[in-house]
Amino acid sequence: MSELARYAAELRTLADSLEQRADAAVRKTGLDVEADAKIFAPVDTGNLRNSITARFSPLRAEVVATADYAVFVELGTTRMAERPFMRPAAARRAPGFIKAIEQLADGS
Repeated sequence: MSELARYAAELRTLADSLEQRADAAVRKTGLDVEADAKIFAPVDTGNLRNSITARFSPLRAEVVATADYAVFVELGTTRMAERPFMRPAAARRAPGFIKAIEQLADGS
C-alpha cells in the first residue's frame, strides 16, 4: 500500500469517527431538548406533553410536538399569551451542543 493510500484510509477512518461522534452529540442534544420541552410544557390533560418527541436521521435531530394546538401554546394567539416550551428547551441545550461540536473541531 502506498503512503498516499495509507493516508487516505486514515482520513476515511478519522472522518467516520468524527461523523459518529457528531451524530452522538446531535442525538444527545435532541433527547435533552425533548426532555426539557416536556418539563416546560404546560399541562392540562397531558396531551401536549405526551405529543413531544424527538426524531432522528444522520446528523439531524428534530423535536416536535404533534398536538394540533402546540403552535398556539408556543407562540400565543390574539386571545392567549404565549407559553413557550420548545424555544426555552432548545435555548437551554444550545450551549452544551455548541461546546460538544467545538470539542470535536478541536480534536478533543
